[in-house]
Amino acid sequence: TLARSVNGSRPSISTCIDEIRGRIAAAAKRSGRDPGAVVLIGVVKTVPIDLIRDAVAAGLADLGENRVQEAEAVIDAVGRAAARWHMIGHLQRNKAARAAERFDRVHGVDDAALAGALARAAGRLARRLPVLIQVNVSGEASKYGVREEALGPLADAVGAMPELELDGLMSIGAPVERAEDARGGFAR
Repeated sequence: TLARSVNGSRPSISTCIDEIRGRIAAAAKRSGRDPGAVVLIGVVKTVPIDLIRDAVAAGLADLGENRVQEAEAVIDAVGRAAARWHMIGHLQRNKAARAAERFDRVHGVDDAALAGALARAAGRLARRLPVLIQVNVSGEASKYGVREEALGPLADAVGAMPELELDGLMSIGAPVERAEDARGGFAR
């Protein structure tokens, strides 16, 4: 969300995006990474269409939505070619075909059956769909993701599907007081 300044006015979306990019660049520099290798994805869940259009006009090229049905309306309103669209939430297998059609990358592959459904849908569309495997690093039962011990077999299964391009992993860490406390799970 956009923070209000001291005088109560709201900074422009362009100012906010620039500030976030600056923080990303500083964090990348501290860790010895190239800031250009970090992709900023604006999550558009419940964001008004006009604000999404402003973000795209300000140079935000990647947008994420966590529900297929809401994404369809947003993508239609903003334009399919306006940005790279990311499916960032848990994806049900029965929505895999719609996701393969609408999204440029799926972030939440957590089992072979879902991967297979995405691969079949991508094959029908004659496209190769980039995916990330979601890993449950915190072990929390309330979170989606493959358990760490099942990651290797799932990665092998996804890697054997020519319609899918395995881009990497994604995870949501355990809730912690300080960011440093979450690093152990991500390091694993």
